[in-house]
This record gives sequence, C-alpha cells and structure tokens, in this order.
Amino acid sequence: MPTADRLIADLRRMGFSEAQIAGGVVEGKPLAEAMVDKPKAADPYKSKMERLFAWELQEQLKAGEIDWWAFESITLVIVDVDGKRCRYTPDFVVSQRQAGPFLIFYEVKGFLREAARIRFLAARERYPFWKFIMIRHEAGHWEEIL
Repeated sequence: MPTADRLIADLRRMGFSEAQIAGGVVEGKPLAEAMVDKPKAADPYKSKMERLFAWELQEQLKAGEIDWWAFESITLVIVDVDGKRCRYTPDFVVSQRQAGPFLIFYEVKGFLREAARIRFLAARERYPFWKFIMIRHEAGHWEEIL
C-alpha cells in the first residue's frame, strides 16, 4: 500500500487541487488517515492452545506459583554431527525455584506429528537435568501426552 505522502504527491501530479486532496475520503476516513499503514498488534502464538497456555502461565506468575516464563525464547541443539545441527525450540520455558533453580520446557500440541515427537524425545534425552512436558488441552483441562 502506498504511503499517504506518495499518494498525495501522485494526486498533485494528476492535477487535483489541494482542496480536493484535503477533502478526499477513502472508506469513510480522510485520505491522509486512511492511507497510513497502521502497525498490527503482534501475536506471537501460533495457535489458540498456545495463547490459552500463555494466559494460564501468566495467572500462575501472578499467584506466585512460578518465577517467570517465556515463549519460544530458547533453542536447544539436540544433535550436532559434522557441523550439521538439529535444533529444538520448545513452546514455553518456565522457571520454578520451589525445587531449587529449575526449568520446565512445555510443548503444546493439538496434533502430534512424528518429527515433532522425535525432536521432543531427543531433547528430553540430551538434557536430562531439565524437565520436558508435552501437553494438549482436552475437555477443559491440560493433559500430559509425553
């Protein structure tokens, strides 16, 4: 979409008067306002299920049940062979100090593909000092599937 300045310059070149340009309306809005690209709110989540889990983590944070959480903030190398790396980025990482400094990685799935299952299990095996949980939301509650 062209910027308002560029559109106004084009209209001037076409012979429109300043009054005509100033009075221009697009979709019920003044021309300059209608042509400005407005930033859209960023939604990092790829599914409603991820959004729901993020909301629940935020509620746990407010209640003091967890220390912090982040979405897709860590990428782990699960296999490194001859410079070729296979990576895994968990959906959520959660910190709980209740059992000492402890990280839990959550993978939220609606549908589980074999490749995702293999990466998840490989990460769990490679990093045994962290907890990996794969969950899905079913019938109003969270269910651990791996």
